[in-house]
Amino acid sequence: MAADQPGVSEQPPKARVPWQQIAFDDVFLLLMAGLVVPTIFYIVWGLIELSRVQLFQP
Repeated sequence: MAADQPGVSEQPPKARVPWQQIAFDDVFLLLMAGLVVPTIFYIVWGLIELSRVQLFQP
């Protein structure tokens, strides 16, 4: 039993870092998400609006 011997200490297992913390710690990932998400949103919104426009028929 290594824990009973003096001078031998057990180190706690390293905890896994959640992916959410990794994402929020990366400044460039946040910058990229801040640019990409609104761009995709407005492109999709624009395509939906274009699909609703009636065709001109004289």
